[in-house]
Amino acid sequence: MKSTLVSILQQRMDKCTTEMFWAVAAITGFCAFIVTQKSSLLNAMPCWILIAGIVIIVFYGTFYILHRHASYYLDAQDLVSLIRDFPECPKRMKREPAPWGLRSFIGSAFYILWVVGAGIVSISTLF
Repeated sequence: MKSTLVSILQQRMDKCTTEMFWAVAAITGFCAFIVTQKSSLLNAMPCWILIAGIVIIVFYGTFYILHRHASYYLDAQDLVSLIRDFPECPKRMKREPAPWGLRSFIGSAFYILWVVGAGIVSISTLF
């Protein structure tokens, strides 16, 4: 039973990481589209609509990255509680992960900076 739960939790953790990666890729693609199609988009709609869209996407992307980060570490904490009793399990795997520590958050911070940077670049090209 425990081995099944460990496998499920690991799959969920992998899913969080993959979803975070693809969210960043989609937002990057959206911002790249705005940068490359700027003149066509500005002919079709006012600039403020594009800026509002970019801002909404960047804020939602940031929220989504933080949500996936938190979900990953909730699953990691559950995983630690399951494997803590196994004597053959290494000590470092038995430690409770700190989701908001510097080492834990550095990857998510990179993704957030990437999304915000893409938003800033795409907004700046509209002017």
